[in-house]
Amino acid sequence: NNDTTTWSRNGTLVLSNSNATNNTWQGIDNKDSGNAINSGIAFVNTDQTNHYGRIDFAVRGASGFNGAAMSINNGNVGIGTTGPLSKLDVNGGVAVGSYAGVSAAPSNGMIVSGNVGIGTTGPHNKLEIVGPGSNTDVLNINKGTGVGGILFTFNGVDYPSYIRTFEASSAAGYMSFGVNNAQSTNVEVMRLQV
Repeated sequence: NNDTTTWSRNGTLVLSNSNATNNTWQGIDNKDSGNAINSGIAFVNTDQTNHYGRIDFAVRGASGFNGAAMSINNGNVGIGTTGPLSKLDVNGGVAVGSYAGVSAAPSNGMIVSGNVGIGTTGPHNKLEIVGPGSNTDVLNINKGTGVGGILFTFNGVDYPSYIRTFEASSAAGYMSFGVNNAQSTNVEVMRLQV
C-alpha cells in the first residue's frame, strides 16, 4: 500500500499512502511475543477524490481474524460491518444491560435486561410504546394470513393462553381468545366475527 510514517512538528503521528487507488489503507498492528499480529487499526482511503476515509478496528479471536470488529465510516459506527448505514449498525447479536458479557444474544437478535421504551424515555414496563395520539395506531402486528397472534405463558412454553386473529383474502376474519386448561394446552373460549 506504499505506506509512509512521519512525525509532524507538533508531535502528531501522520500515516500517508501514495497509492491513489480507492480503498487502499495504512495502519497500526499489534504483534504478540510470537511475532503474530493479533489486532490492528486500518485507516482506509475510501474515496481519494473527495478525501473520504474509514477507520477499521480488527482483532484475532478463536474464530480467526475479524477485520470488521468495529468500523467508523461517514459518521456511522459499524460492529461486524465496514459499511454502516445508520449511526449504529450491528451485524450479529446484541446483549444490553446486565446481560452484556454474561449471556449470549441469539444470532442477529437482541436480549435486553431492562425496560424498553419506544416514544418514551421513561418506560415503566418491559415494553412501553407511546404514540402521538390523535386516533393513531401504535402497534401493528403483521403476522400474514392464517391464524396467529399473541401467546401468554409463564415460562415461555407451558400453560399458554392466547389472543389470535384469522385473516384470508377469500374468507371472513375473526378474533379468538383462548385459555389453558391446566394441562399445558389451550382451549378457545370466545370468538368475535362479523
